[in-house]
Amino acid sequence: MDDQRREEIRMIVDRFRNLPYSDNLMKAYCNLKKIKPITENELSDYTYQVGHDEKMSILLPGMVNLLMKVRYVPMFAATEERKGIEKANGKIHTEICELIEEQAIPFLMLDKVGGNIARILDDFIVQAGNAIYNKAMYQVILPVMREKFGADFNSKHSKQYAIDKEKGK
Repeated sequence: MDDQRREEIRMIVDRFRNLPYSDNLMKAYCNLKKIKPITENELSDYTYQVGHDEKMSILLPGMVNLLMKVRYVPMFAATEERKGIEKANGKIHTEICELIEEQAIPFLMLDKVGGNIARILDDFIVQAGNAIYNKAMYQVILPVMREKFGADFNSKHSKQYAIDKEKGK
């Protein structure tokens, strides 16, 4: 779906959301706006998605704000300190549950909401890690390898380097 069609569908959803409608009424509206009509079933699906998007737009920043309070539990911290951190983190867990409940997420979506938000956050973290890795690779490691091996580093270089290293060269 391209951006223009997405805007058209949002316009249809905004017009008919929470109102009684029929295919004929929707077709008349779409013809008036010179856009391709959608069916009642499609409208129902798109309306659901818009509602879901609105809820996720509240949940994501709300969860991030709560997650910012989570503390790491150091392995070698004193028992009392560890228990205190774990208790505080448990309260944050409860606050996240309450945030989800406030959004009245449909029952069949409850198990997906946490996963969706986790994937969003995971994508940001993975992308940041990849960017740092690529920066190190292309700005530091690759120039050093070219200097040492005179070409792009490949598996043959790797094998020879290991052999030479083993021989103490």
